[in-house]
Amino acid sequence: MLKKCSFKVCLFGIALFALLALVGVVASRPAAGAPFTSPLPTPSLLPASPFDSPLSPPVLEAQARIALRYIAKRESVPLDDLLVAHRHRREYPLLGRQFMAFTIFDRTARRDFHLLVDLDDGSVVNDVAAVERAEAGARRAKYGRLHPTLYERLQTAGEEETLPVAQRAGISCWRK
Repeated sequence: MLKKCSFKVCLFGIALFALLALVGVVASRPAAGAPFTSPLPTPSLLPASPFDSPLSPPVLEAQARIALRYIAKRESVPLDDLLVAHRHRREYPLLGRQFMAFTIFDRTARRDFHLLVDLDDGSVVNDVAAVERAEAGARRAKYGRLHPTLYERLQTAGEEETLPVAQRAGISCWRK
């Protein structure tokens, strides 16, 4: 239990702290009518659309320029209306090909286009799914139903070497 004396001392300390804090805040304020100066730079005007940027456009690599020109020509769209929304590298080792995949966005029509640009010769592939199917076909032709890791291990295994293998049982329980 606190004594009345220590309670009064505590209250006095809190009041003193509050008074000093108030004096510090008032003293640090600029004089009334003085102009406010911000430490931050003044921002420029907001862009006209969410896709416009006040920053200068980044330097596009050759594949991006190829993809943008291709879509502009194919769709009869001005080049300035197109934007590279996404890009990433794709490799298809069994086909022996490497691509840069692009998603190109048409700002006026609000639609997007997906295509691949070959990193070796700069050719454009419209049908991404066809390349995926060709890679899957090459995978089936090389490995069959084996996992690629097991296939590679079997290539280096000796004739008498025993390898541990697990097989998944496909049992279905259908009732009539």
